[in-house]
Amino acid sequence: MTDAKPISIPFIVGQHLSAKDTLFSDPTLFRSLAGALQYLTITRPDLFFSVNFICQFMHAPIEDHFRALKRILRYVM
Repeated sequence: MTDAKPISIPFIVGQHLSAKDTLFSDPTLFRSLAGALQYLTITRPDLFFSVNFICQFMHAPIEDHFRALKRILRYVM
């Protein structure tokens, strides 16, 4: 993500993420990044909603969930 451009909002309002799609290939990576973002919410309350929402899918993340997680990371940049 070194070439990723920063964005102004961490989550698209009204975006619905379902649990029915292709499973993400490395769920351990997803869980690790989501867990790190959870610690960041202590000092960044603006991330709380989006990180909490994405953490609801830790048990079986799909490709769309990982894209949403990367969007949050781009916001943090």
